[in-house]
Amino acid sequence: MRALKNNYIAILRIELNDLLTDLEKLIEECSKGHQTGMISENVLMQNLAVFKNEILGVHRFQRILDNIHAQEYERLDDMIEDIRLKFHALIHDHGLADAIQIYIDRKLLKVERYVKQ
Repeated sequence: MRALKNNYIAILRIELNDLLTDLEKLIEECSKGHQTGMISENVLMQNLAVFKNEILGVHRFQRILDNIHAQEYERLDDMIEDIRLKFHALIHDHGLADAIQIYIDRKLLKVERYVKQ
């Protein structure tokens, strides 16, 4: 069971790096849209603020994972729920964009399904 929990955390880290890459690509696309005149300066600034806030949320979530010790949890489900609760508290305490909660919850569920197969 300990290996399962450690694998969960390792795969979740990979998924988070993938999410960061996606957010960076969105920033690039918005910048290109602004350069071509498809996106106004105002929309660009608003989008950049949201994307950077989401990137900050992912980095803060990675710090939560740094402090998770799989051996402290009896079951995988207990660990996942603790991770989720800590992240939700972080979002509300630090005023992070609500969208990042949806992204992270989906990653948590995706990895859970994968490791339980």
